[in-house]
Amino acid sequence: MYGGQAVIRGVMMRSPRFFSVACRRESGELCLRVEPVPFQERPAFLKWPVLRGAMALVDALRLGLRALLWSASVAAEDIEQSQAGVSNRRAREAEKARRVAGSAVNDIAVGGALVSGLGIGIFLFIILPHLISGWLHPAFIQSRFALNAVEGALRISFFLLYVALIGLMPNIREVFQYHGAEHRAINTFEAGRPLDLEQTRAFGVIHVRCGTNFILIVLVLSIFAFSFLPWSSPLERVLMRLALLPLVAGVAYEIIRLAGRRPGSRLLAALLAPGLWLQRLTTRPPADDQVEVGLAALRAVIEAENGAKREEAAQASPAAA
Repeated sequence: MYGGQAVIRGVMMRSPRFFSVACRRESGELCLRVEPVPFQERPAFLKWPVLRGAMALVDALRLGLRALLWSASVAAEDIEQSQAGVSNRRAREAEKARRVAGSAVNDIAVGGALVSGLGIGIFLFIILPHLISGWLHPAFIQSRFALNAVEGALRISFFLLYVALIGLMPNIREVFQYHGAEHRAINTFEAGRPLDLEQTRAFGVIHVRCGTNFILIVLVLSIFAFSFLPWSSPLERVLMRLALLPLVAGVAYEIIRLAGRRPGSRLLAALLAPGLWLQRLTTRPPADDQVEVGLAALRAVIEAENGAKREEAAQASPAAA
């Protein structure tokens, strides 16, 4: 499967073994970067159903943050050049120095951003709804299942409010447009159509395997999963929910994966309908130049994947002979 996400002024696309990031500079120039996925080899048991979903979430976070950091550095260079009048020669030198800076520093930055981002998300959508619902007990709500239902409703409400509020920010609206560009490119590819701008106009900005779908399914499944947990001390309740979260994410991944493989299933379509509606908040109709960025990222990663397959076939042919 091929997929991706929006980044700052661009799109990240991933194939099984490669990922690419395409960004649009202020000058209109298209910047493109292609790299192998750095964590392909894993023990066989981590590829089992449910477990592979938890690992896929970690992979998506790591790759997404790596792509975001690179796109942010490109945007920062544009700002520096516009403010200080940096010459093209110095810009190329800065780009070269940044690439040679070393993967260790980049990994530290990615790890720090990953930890801080997860921490904020866990607080907003796990800990805070739980604490608020805990304050309602035992004065207003006695039933454990009712408390978990209230907690789940708060969690979903916080997420919807968060998405709606950040969508008002101009920079985030642009990211949501690139999100729509990514979906149009993937929809065009999966329909077997040529990857050109004219073909993408026939396709919408909604996609069944979108991360928005995944998050909403996780939030809904957590209501049912957490309802079986005992209502003990606040710290124990939070720790139990965090421990159960990878399992919930793994199940959500399997549902999304199944929906991608069976697009004609009415049951799966009904289950995923709320997530598809929610994508109208997290995507915006993209401009043509934004769609071109998504197509460039997708073409690059397809070319890298096909090149690797041709190289494997060439190495296997002498061995077979």
